[in-house]
Amino acid sequence: LKLRDHNCGLKVARREVFEAVPFYGEMHRYFAAIAHAQGFKVVEQSVNHRPRLFGRSKFGLERYARGGLDLITVLGLTRYTNRPAHLFGGVGLVMGVLGMAILAYLGAIWLFTDQGIGTRPLLTLGVLMVLVGVQLISLGVLAEMMVRREVVREDPLSRVVEMIDLD
Repeated sequence: LKLRDHNCGLKVARREVFEAVPFYGEMHRYFAAIAHAQGFKVVEQSVNHRPRLFGRSKFGLERYARGGLDLITVLGLTRYTNRPAHLFGGVGLVMGVLGMAILAYLGAIWLFTDQGIGTRPLLTLGVLMVLVGVQLISLGVLAEMMVRREVVREDPLSRVVEMIDLD
């Protein structure tokens, strides 16, 4: 969704849009993107921004951090709602592969030189990355199972209508 100003505080929408789209925290920045992802028509209207007459802006580093976390939430809600294994599995796979590469590098040092690797912080990092990668992939599989369970529950063709005894 291409807009000139996602951060504008002025939002105008129909009631059903405000009821359907989450509107809390710093999510107002992404309100139009979420509404668009949910199938609502989104248009942008220019407004007249006047210069600040008093005080100073409270738009600091903390606000950028909160907005960044909300961006991750929005990406999860709009792109990965029905396929969470792609999000968690992708991040887990990258972390696991990087961790394995670190461990392979350290293994080569241990095998081909006389240097010990037990006291290197890189060893801890490699093991941690592999473990976190496995956990994220597992979390993605579990989340995928939960999503599929809801899809099956809502699908009228997947319900058992009658049990037949074959004996």
